[in-house]
Amino acid sequence: MRHQWILYLLFFPLLHCAGNTDLLDSDYSTVEGRIAFVGPGDFRTFKIFVMRPDGKGLMRLTSEQGGYTNPSWSPNARRIAFASNRDAVGNFDIYIFNLEDGDIQKVVDLPGPDLGPAWSPGGGKIAFQARQDNRDRWDIYTVNLDGTGLQNLTNSPSSDEAPAWSPDGRRIAFQSRQGNNIDILIMDSDGSNRVRLTDFNGVQNIHPAWSPDGTRIAYASNRHQPQVRNQFPECEIYTMGSDGAMVRRLTLDASSTVAFFSPTWSPDGQRIAFEVRRTLERQGGLEHRLMMINADGTDLHEVSVDMEVSAPRWSPRQTE
Repeated sequence: MRHQWILYLLFFPLLHCAGNTDLLDSDYSTVEGRIAFVGPGDFRTFKIFVMRPDGKGLMRLTSEQGGYTNPSWSPNARRIAFASNRDAVGNFDIYIFNLEDGDIQKVVDLPGPDLGPAWSPGGGKIAFQARQDNRDRWDIYTVNLDGTGLQNLTNSPSSDEAPAWSPDGRRIAFQSRQGNNIDILIMDSDGSNRVRLTDFNGVQNIHPAWSPDGTRIAYASNRHQPQVRNQFPECEIYTMGSDGAMVRRLTLDASSTVAFFSPTWSPDGQRIAFEVRRTLERQGGLEHRLMMINADGTDLHEVSVDMEVSAPRWSPRQTE
């Protein structure tokens, strides 16, 4: 059961409609400094949108049939990788969306589900998680953009998920589930030298995100109260050094009805945007919104957006 809800937290954030999802802005050439996210689409699906960090300039990037999730920017901010079942209902594959011409290319099409793409800093590879052979666990793979060079990096007894490439391209952070624990680990980009950064019994440490300078990792965790067992973990946003030291808790407001997930750094490393999930006690269900905080823990505020927001990803500085 716990594995089922953690997959929900990671990859199926919005399953109900809210607001008008018509394409509001089709100027794909002005996405520098934008935030890509998953939002509600038509017929109880979820689509990928882009907006400015202040919640304005909203535009929908995907409108085809099927669900879309896990947006990940290319290093030059000209393309977005994502997971979608647009070709086969129930089976998610990895695609790339070209912001300049709107072209969509399938990169990974394995027999099982493929989720959580993360672009390498050099732009030549994508890391992702896949579940093969009907196993109840995930492994982390890398693949070239043309679909060649598929490599299983983990192939371990644990369930390894949510890869995040370090800015220098040498390491990959990820979350690893074994028993009641979900911890953050790092490994070399070839899968060697696994190092555990968190190690707390019964704690959920999820959604690792590297700072632009590679010195810190933001993540969501319920390490402050691991004894609490709700439907969803009461996660706060934390940062730690890339060696697991210097842990800092940034948010203080999680409860049985409020939790924080999916941190993402601004290109200058000064701010962190993340998703807040609130339980709607009267209506039932969950509400997903965008919040932002300075990297030093000051100026926590909610960003006003005309729809629900999940799985935010801040674009890097646009380069040639």
